[in-house]
Amino acid sequence: MEHKSIQENIIESIKSGKIHMKPRWYFMLKIVLNILLVSVVFFATVYLLSFIGLVLHEKDLFNLFDLSPRGMKMLMTSIPWIIVMLSITLVMVLYVLVKDHAFVYKKPLAYILFGLISLVVLIGFVVHMFDVNFRLARIGEDRRPPVIGPMHKYYRGEIKEKKKIEKFDRRMEKMPRAVIE
Repeated sequence: MEHKSIQENIIESIKSGKIHMKPRWYFMLKIVLNILLVSVVFFATVYLLSFIGLVLHEKDLFNLFDLSPRGMKMLMTSIPWIIVMLSITLVMVLYVLVKDHAFVYKKPLAYILFGLISLVVLIGFVVHMFDVNFRLARIGEDRRPPVIGPMHKYYRGEIKEKKKIEKFDRRMEKMPRAVIE
């Protein structure tokens, strides 16, 4: 029985047509699409963080520093958790998209996720500081975006079918003014 080296096996596969080279444009297109997708996911995550800031600002929870159980419960019921989970999912998608690039290749997962989350939160914070009127977060107020518009109505209280929001509003009316202010 004759044993061939790996090099001989590869050369034989190339000559028989089992293996073929891909053109350079294939790899360039793959890189460009990956960069485009990373940019879209990154800015979608920054948008969602800006929208979370808008919701918390409109419910006046930035000024609420009540760490009592009642204040924490009010804070936890007011945070748009679905959007928070969607943001975390987008950060995970961002990790999957960048994990094969040289600057994150073979780095520990914790470092990469910490870096991505820090970068997204930092950019979101910078946007929040310079975008005082929440113009970025208010993109969905128009009728044009099909997904973002209903999300705005749902989380900003314009859809009255939400029983949890109505229940929260009733609780807010019963609270003493000192706690709210």
